[in-house]
Amino acid sequence: MTTKRHILWLLLLLPCCRVAAQGVAFASHEHPMAVFASQPRSLSLVDSHLYAYSSGVLLKTLRMDSDVVGFLPDTDFVKLDEDANYVVRHPVSGDLYFTRLDRKGRSCLYFSHRDGKRTKTKRVKLDDIGVVHPTFSADGQVMVFSSDERKHGYGGFDLWYSLLRDGEWSRPVNMGNRVNSPGDDVTPCIVDDYLFFSSNGRDENRKHLNVYATRLIATQVTGDTVGMLQIGRSRVQQLPQGINSAVSDCHDFVVDTLRSCAYWVNSASGLRSYSGPLSAMTLWGHIYNSRNKALAGVKVVAYDGEQAVAMASSGADGFYRITLPVGSGYRIRFSLPLSFSHEYQMLSTTHYPLPTHNLIGEEQHDVVLDSLPVGRPFQLVDLFGPDAVVDLSPHGIEVLQPLVDFLADNPTLQADLTLSCDLTDNAEFNALLAEQRLQRLQEHLHSVLPPGPTLRFHSGASRDEASGDTRLTVILR
Repeated sequence: MTTKRHILWLLLLLPCCRVAAQGVAFASHEHPMAVFASQPRSLSLVDSHLYAYSSGVLLKTLRMDSDVVGFLPDTDFVKLDEDANYVVRHPVSGDLYFTRLDRKGRSCLYFSHRDGKRTKTKRVKLDDIGVVHPTFSADGQVMVFSSDERKHGYGGFDLWYSLLRDGEWSRPVNMGNRVNSPGDDVTPCIVDDYLFFSSNGRDENRKHLNVYATRLIATQVTGDTVGMLQIGRSRVQQLPQGINSAVSDCHDFVVDTLRSCAYWVNSASGLRSYSGPLSAMTLWGHIYNSRNKALAGVKVVAYDGEQAVAMASSGADGFYRITLPVGSGYRIRFSLPLSFSHEYQMLSTTHYPLPTHNLIGEEQHDVVLDSLPVGRPFQLVDLFGPDAVVDLSPHGIEVLQPLVDFLADNPTLQADLTLSCDLTDNAEFNALLAEQRLQRLQEHLHSVLPPGPTLRFHSGASRDEASGDTRLTVILR
């Protein structure tokens, strides 16, 4: 019966290979992969071969050159328990580790070892705590898994680890609150000296799982460093956009370092792939106004050329964070209605490993966004040259620039501009000079402002006595 089912799987998958071969040309965005009868329950990567467990069948990638073009059944799994809900391979022994529910509904870990023609299955007892999503280091000496053990936990599901010593797995240890959050921390994956995992308890959005990474620090630089890892002591960092997004829900995240790509299961769209850089640069800081008050809701957009590639908003405390792939220069724009915008040039480095040995580099940039009064008049002076010169002076153009910037950032505003000239005691001459200067001002503003703001120009009455100046009164509405 099982063999027939595998043959049926093969017949179903092979036609999909041709479709997948056209669609899996890995780029810097996520892509759908092969079609499955049901969503894969687990992913694992052994010797750069991707395994997926779906509908009771363990499937192995079929490649054409370096591209995944389909999946074939792994025949070693034929005699395993069909009630298994998660299956992975040990990277060294090749043994199959799988989980299934016991009578109490708890997820228990087993491993299957092939001895000649016989297959032996044995339960791995880890203090009788539930085991979900087991994963292994490249040398097979460290196993990390998720468990909902509440007695020594920090939230929902926590990450735990166990070490292989003399063929036996050691007593599991919780990875601590530097890694584990008040939410669920699941689907671990060890790549080199980094641990990747999914979590929904590290930010305000508790509805979705996003992918994070932490470095497994070795206490020595020689010898078997895997057995000396200070597991769970390094900083946790969120992976860049392209893998994470506002609607991400990542499960079973694995990384193929040989081919520089990653795979994961999305709860809405199934198996996905990504070949962008996992290393990134994060720009973060706080945004205030000129009175040192935190500004919430400031829109932060990163542009690569003219294309917007990432977006964020500041929180109630003015804090913002935006993460970008390495290798490009970005223009970061900060904007808020009725405030001046601010732009910052950021060059994300390509020199890795970073001096801090973090997967995600960091740069801090605090921002002050000021504004002009709306609904209240304010005056600008010293805009024109000496005597009766009509043209704006270079200094006057500088004085006008904040107004130009503010109107450009707020195209829905209307500006009433009234120009009054009191250069001499001759009211008729002052009025004529004011009209000519007003015309030059109008020409200048229309030449430097984009379409949008409504400008209304007025000539003001001169004073009874000459003050020797020209005043521009502005009211923004």
